[in-house]
Amino acid sequence: MQNKISLQHKMPMQKRRLRPAGFTLIEVVAALAIFALAAVALTKISMQYSQATARSILQSKAQFVAQNEVALMQIQQQWLSGQESKQVTSQGETWQIDKKASKTISPNVQRIDMRVSLYDRSDAKVLSGLANMIFFNLQSGASEDATHAHEPSDVSEDTTHAHDEITDTDDSLSLQP
Repeated sequence: MQNKISLQHKMPMQKRRLRPAGFTLIEVVAALAIFALAAVALTKISMQYSQATARSILQSKAQFVAQNEVALMQIQQQWLSGQESKQVTSQGETWQIDKKASKTISPNVQRIDMRVSLYDRSDAKVLSGLANMIFFNLQSGASEDATHAHEPSDVSEDTTHAHDEITDTDDSLSLQP
């Protein structure tokens, strides 16, 4: 009987020694794989956020370039015939401005469709259209004719009314900081 009792006491001791302490290799590898997937996902999200921020900054700059071009046309009282393209350097970038004039109901007003694109001088090509603007250009002297044709009224000195619209036209553009 004594042998039986002594064997029972030894069994739990042996079981305790056989139980491993810590993690198995498979558990460690699985944890590392999960951590690696999470790190890759966070890195991808961070890169997408950075690219979206850079594109937003470029679109804002392109909008300023378009507004500056409208102001320049107003100051110079420019009447556009057909199409015009030019490159300008502004906001630390080189831009291509494409303008196209269209007739309206009034012979003294023209519709101008303007597109501002990022321009790469080294490759001499347009990279991406970043802003589109439509505005209506009043021919110089037309406001004087309108004033003389009617009774005196409040005639605005502002000769251009702009409707701004920012448009993504090339989603494949990869921007670098």
